[in-house]
Amino acid sequence: MVGEFTGQSRKRMLENLARIDTGQAGFTCFVTLTYPDREGAPSAEESERDRETFLKRLLRKHPTASGFWRREWEPRESGAFVDVPFPHYHFLCFGLPYVHHSVIRETWAEVIGHEGYVRTEIKGVESWKQAMWYVSKYMAKAVSRRAVEGPPAPDGGEAAGSLVYSAYLTGQKRKSLGRSWGKFNRARLPWAKSSSALLTLGDWIVKAKAEAAAVFRPIAEYAAGQGFTLFLEHPEEWLSRLKAMADEDKPGGEPCPR
Repeated sequence: MVGEFTGQSRKRMLENLARIDTGQAGFTCFVTLTYPDREGAPSAEESERDRETFLKRLLRKHPTASGFWRREWEPRESGAFVDVPFPHYHFLCFGLPYVHHSVIRETWAEVIGHEGYVRTEIKGVESWKQAMWYVSKYMAKAVSRRAVEGPPAPDGGEAAGSLVYSAYLTGQKRKSLGRSWGKFNRARLPWAKSSSALLTLGDWIVKAKAEAAAVFRPIAEYAAGQGFTLFLEHPEEWLSRLKAMADEDKPGGEPCPR
């Protein structure tokens, strides 16, 4: 049973996004879909069907588009359903030609069977750095246990996630929340060529972790001997530095196997 957006799931999502070839991604945009109050929040199963239907209609018109989606559950802060968790979706789309925001809104309204106003958004992404900012802020933000202990942060923050929905189901029949994220039109995703290096474990890892912690502070708190993952804009520079560190660490400066 899928019950939350775990740290492992978040890491897998970021690893997939890091594999995208930005030079081949084409026009990139960020799409957000929300639900109106209506008679209440849809179930996890209903929201999954809505997402699949929306993507089918989108890809029918734009078959070369591809990307990633993320679903969050966030409590309403106003209206008739205050504190009731509602789902909303974020999409990072590649190769999608210009689509007017009214088309996105009308398509989503038709999918969920709503005749009134429904909030949707589509924004073009000007750079990969901006795309990663959207991802970190909306798609891959961590979920905190604070979500089940108190009210959400004003901006959703760490509390905006499936744990909120899990708490809401307390006393009810336990349900699966379904998947928190996924890919669509996988065959069209602009994957980059993967590079790797085989390095001999040694004292150099301590120096490497110290330098990595200067980029991402939590790495400094990792246990001795624990590996780490660092997401960077120019990974080839770091790969070269790691090789050099490992070579210096070997007796006589003998190069490590590549």
